[in-house]
Formats: sequence, structure tokens, C-alpha cells
Amino acid sequence: MVAEKITANKKYSIESSEDPQLIPLRLASNIYATFSIFGRPFTVQKGDTVILPSKLKGLKVGDEINFKDVETIGSSNYKIIDHPINPTLFSLKGRVVELSRSKEKVFVHTVVRNRKDTHLKKHTDLTVIEISELKLN
Repeated sequence: MVAEKITANKKYSIESSEDPQLIPLRLASNIYATFSIFGRPFTVQKGDTVILPSKLKGLKVGDEINFKDVETIGSSNYKIIDHPINPTLFSLKGRVVELSRSKEKVFVHTVVRNRKDTHLKKHTDLTVIEISELKLN
């Protein structure tokens, strides 16, 4: 209930989809969006793939994700920056394409005052997401 109160009190710079600031974006042929996952920003267009260096819990191949924390929406001539942008203004969806692991990386660890090297093998879980929809409402 606390989270609902916080989100209800947010003030957005653009409140409705009929705002005249959105007209240049509606006329643009290609728009992009910037969002953050795990503190990393990703700038995407429709059809792009995003490779996340971790496994998102509860996701399977084919699941859809709605991205709500978008910081920037823009085109080649115009952009809107807000933190975050009102989620009723846009629709940004992605589909999980692949859940895999990166290739094996070998790290050499040497213990002080010991002549033996330890070889550590490490894999990183990857989540590949394809952006299926990016549009203004």
C-alpha cells in the first residue's frame, strides 16, 4: 500500500497523450526509448535485441515484459526527457528470446607464498530480449 501512495503522488511533466509537446514524436517515423535495468541504460528501437548479463527470475522463453521506467523517448529531431516518463503516454514491450550462458572464462588465481595457480572457471547467465513494440499511445 505504501508503494501505491508514492506512485499516485508523482508529478509528470506531460500528463496526457493530447499534449502538444508530443506532436513532433507522433509525426516521426522512427522513435527510440531509453530505459534502465540493473542500473544500466539501454537505448532501443522496435526490433532491437537487448542482452542482459543476468537471469531475470520467473521469466521463460516467449514471455512478454512491459517496460515502465523509461527515461527518454525521442526521434532524430526531438526528444522528451523525464525521470520517469508517464507510463500512460507510451507502450514499450519486449519478448524473451533466449535464456543462456556466456562462454567459459578462465581466471588464474595465485595464492601468496604458494607456487600453485588455481584456475577458476566462470559462466555468466544471459537473458536476450527482443523489443516487439514501441509506440506512443
